[in-house]
Amino acid sequence: MSKKMNEIKELLKIYPQDVILLMSLTQAYMDIQDYKNAILTSREILQINPHYSVAYRILGGALVETKEFTDAIKTYKKGILVAEKNGDLQVAKEMKVFLQRLEKN
Repeated sequence: MSKKMNEIKELLKIYPQDVILLMSLTQAYMDIQDYKNAILTSREILQINPHYSVAYRILGGALVETKEFTDAIKTYKKGILVAEKNGDLQVAKEMKVFLQRLEKN
């Protein structure tokens, strides 16, 4: 495990519900292709803040990587609604593209 990940985990012991730290950890998991842990931390973020649209995008991507396509589709659909409601138009647009690709296959 990288030094960066260890530092994030140490900070999470102090601030266990810090979604920015959790997002950093999730991205670190994605970077090393540890999709199972990326899924777990993304879901943890969404339990803390179900309006965090970027977490839906990352969760959907991790679900695609683990071939959980049905859950990925549901995640993207919900994420698009959340992102549009938040005004996160770029995130919504990205998830729409990912969703279209999934639905074609």
